[in-house]
Amino acid sequence: MQLPNAERIEFSGDPLQYWAFMRSFQDSVNNSFFDENGKLSRLMEYCSGKAKQVIQCCSVMSPKEGYAKVLALLKERFGNGHLITEFWVNKVTTGPRISSNDKEGFRQFSDDLRSCKETVSAMGFIDEINTQTVLLSIVERLPSFIQNRWVNQVRKIKKSHGKNPQIDDLVVFVADRAEELNDTVYEKLGTFKTEAHNGLYQKRGGLVKGNEKSRNFTGIVEMTKTKSYVVSQGNRILFNCTEFKDKRPPERFQIAKEYSFDLIVFCLGMPLETVG
Repeated sequence: MQLPNAERIEFSGDPLQYWAFMRSFQDSVNNSFFDENGKLSRLMEYCSGKAKQVIQCCSVMSPKEGYAKVLALLKERFGNGHLITEFWVNKVTTGPRISSNDKEGFRQFSDDLRSCKETVSAMGFIDEINTQTVLLSIVERLPSFIQNRWVNQVRKIKKSHGKNPQIDDLVVFVADRAEELNDTVYEKLGTFKTEAHNGLYQKRGGLVKGNEKSRNFTGIVEMTKTKSYVVSQGNRILFNCTEFKDKRPPERFQIAKEYSFDLIVFCLGMPLETVG
C-alpha cells in the first residue's frame, strides 16, 4: 500500500532528527495495519545515507527479526540520549554571533533553541542544558543589544523568584526578541532620524539642542551646528556627515573608536591590518 505523499518521511542519520523521525514513523506506519514485512520494507525505504548503511544487513533477515533489529540499530547508533543532547548543545552554543541585521537568522536560531529544549526535555536530559554555563554560551551568540536586555531579564527573574534563570526562560525571551525583530510595522522604531532646523536637530520623539548626545540600541548621534556624526550599529554604516567623509582614514577610525562601537573596519576605509 502506498502512503500519501504528505505522510512520507525520511531519515539520513542525523541524530538531531532521530526522535522526530521515529515519532512520525510510529504514527504513520508502526501503529497501522501493516504486518512486520510491510513495516520493515517501509522503514528500509525511508532511511538513506548513513542510516541506510547501518540497517542494510537487516534486509536478509526474516521480517520479524529484521524489523526488531532495524529499530535497535537505529536507536543504538543515532538515538542515544546523551549523544543527541551533546549534538543539540553544540548546535546552539557554537558558531558566530548573530548579526543584529540577520532577522531570518535570528528567527532560525530561536526555532533551533526551542527544538533543542523540547527534544532534550522529552528524552529526560533537560538538566544537562539547564546550567548557567550552557545558558551563557547560548546568550553569547545573541547580538550585543539583546545580550544587554537578557542581563536585565536575569535580574528581574532573580528578584522576583529568587533563583537563576532556566532554559525555559531563555527560550521564551529569545522567541519574543525574534518576533520583535521580524515585526514589519514597528521594526524601525527606536532608530534615529536627524535633520538640521534653525540650530536644532530633529530626532524621533522631539528636538534636541546642538551639543546633546543621545543613545539607543541602534546607534549614537552627536549633534552640533557644524557636525553630525551618525553611527548605525545595526547596519554598520556612517552617513549624513560630509565632514566625516572628508577626514583621513585614521581620523575616521579614531572617531568611531571613541564611541566604542564594534564597527567593521573596512566600512571606515581602513585596511584590516592597520588596526591594532
